[in-house]
Amino acid sequence: MHQTGMLSGAPDLVLLTYPKPIFIEMKRSVKGKLSEKQIMVHEWIRKTGFEVLVCYGFLDAKKQLEDRL
Repeated sequence: MHQTGMLSGAPDLVLLTYPKPIFIEMKRSVKGKLSEKQIMVHEWIRKTGFEVLVCYGFLDAKKQLEDRL
């Protein structure tokens, strides 16, 4: 993936919402854990003014998105 230009640690999904997109990192609902690289990239994204959600399974992602949209 790195050879295709993919950034290591980048969130899995980007939801193009208005006025700002939301970055979404999906993790397993059981034993899901962020890597050090993911933590670093997420902090950088947040510092630029965007939101990063870390979602542990589909139901958590659904709830977090419903709370924001």
